[in-house]
Amino acid sequence: MKKILRWFLVPLLSFLIVIGAVAFKFSDTLFQEGNPIPILKGIVQLQIGEDLYVPIDQKQNRYIASNNPKEKQPYNEVKRYMGDKGWTFEEKLGNDLIFTKDQNKTVVKTVMYTSDYYIFDVTA
Repeated sequence: MKKILRWFLVPLLSFLIVIGAVAFKFSDTLFQEGNPIPILKGIVQLQIGEDLYVPIDQKQNRYIASNNPKEKQPYNEVKRYMGDKGWTFEEKLGNDLIFTKDQNKTVVKTVMYTSDYYIFDVTA
């Protein structure tokens, strides 16, 4: 019984130590936007699905999308999302994208989560 318990506890403890070390090393990145679980879930959905962007918070209209730095037109996913809602891209100011619809203007704020993913907040 002790051998079985030892063979079970040693790998389990080793696994937990490795997970803890990884979480500690990347804690600044993981927790930069608060609770990382919806964001990590969105990243997994982007990886296994064919979606261009995935909602990470329906109440606040927050989405995550893949970043392709080689792309000549960055933030295509945001522009496509807003275009589907009837908004027209006007200009980029820093990390903010300005869209117009009739006489109204709205700002979509973008934040780089990692070098591979960015989060965008839609205010309209």
